[in-house]
Amino acid sequence: MIRIFGTTKLIQDINGQVVTTCEKLSYLIAFNILIVITNYFPIFLAATKNVYLYVEFSIIFFITIVGIKYSYSLLREKERYIEYFICLSVPILVKISLIVGGIYYGVLWFSYEYLSEMLNPDLMTDIITMASVTILNILYYLILSKSMSSIIIESRK
Repeated sequence: MIRIFGTTKLIQDINGQVVTTCEKLSYLIAFNILIVITNYFPIFLAATKNVYLYVEFSIIFFITIVGIKYSYSLLREKERYIEYFICLSVPILVKISLIVGGIYYGVLWFSYEYLSEMLNPDLMTDIITMASVTILNILYYLILSKSMSSIIIESRK
């Protein structure tokens, strides 16, 4: 059972090594979901509603849960998942952000330069952003899962 408000009992459980691997995974999923919610929180408060942000939020919410559970399922040493998750996430996110970010700005430039007369620029930006964020998250969890499965292969040698 994860604790949402108090840390005193959780600290005692951590010190007593009674927090299970499954509970740690639950904390990781909860943490990532809270990050997604806080990143998209302004869309819930905005006076004008942008349906594309709601769709993007829903997609990222789903990808986050499925991605964590899938990459976790590939790892043989489940008790070390969070350690691997954190260590592998930094280089994976840096590479993917540079690649997807470069493509994102290139596509935005192209669309404004050549398509702005045919399509609404705000709509183009919303769709391109939603697609880029979705692709970034899918690639992240796919590469993370591949990396987790590589750890399995290496640990069997």
